[in-house]
Amino acid sequence: MTDEDITAFRAAPVQARPRRRRIWPWVLGALLLFGVLAAGALTLLVSTLSDWTGDGVNLSINDEVIELGHLHGGHAAATLLLVLAVVAIVVLVVVPLALAIALLGATVGVAAALFAAAVVLAVACSPLLLIAGLVWLIVRPRRAPTLAA
Repeated sequence: MTDEDITAFRAAPVQARPRRRRIWPWVLGALLLFGVLAAGALTLLVSTLSDWTGDGVNLSINDEVIELGHLHGGHAAATLLLVLAVVAIVVLVVVPLALAIALLGATVGVAAALFAAAVVLAVACSPLLLIAGLVWLIVRPRRAPTLAA
């Protein structure tokens, strides 16, 4: 007996399965980052809101004037962060919800069409089912009568 005979029936070495890349940690990290950015932008916006008074920016809507102060670098950064946070929320929440609602509507429409087709088919086939039932009643074997005790 040789070494080759001894190791002939040894199990093959187990190969490590390739690792799959997971996307959920990145998605959750991005949501966390956008949440921190939105909170920071809101905090910065609220903290600098008192500095916005003066002759800087005036908005006039239907003869109602809204006066905003001069926009300095901090105000512009806060506004930019707030706009980015709103855009991120729209992209991450509103767009997927709109797509889900559209797909749900299409699914319900297809299901309703299939149900209506089944009802029409059942009504159309009902005379055939009635005739088949009458034929079965006529052709079926009769039961032997039971004797009363």
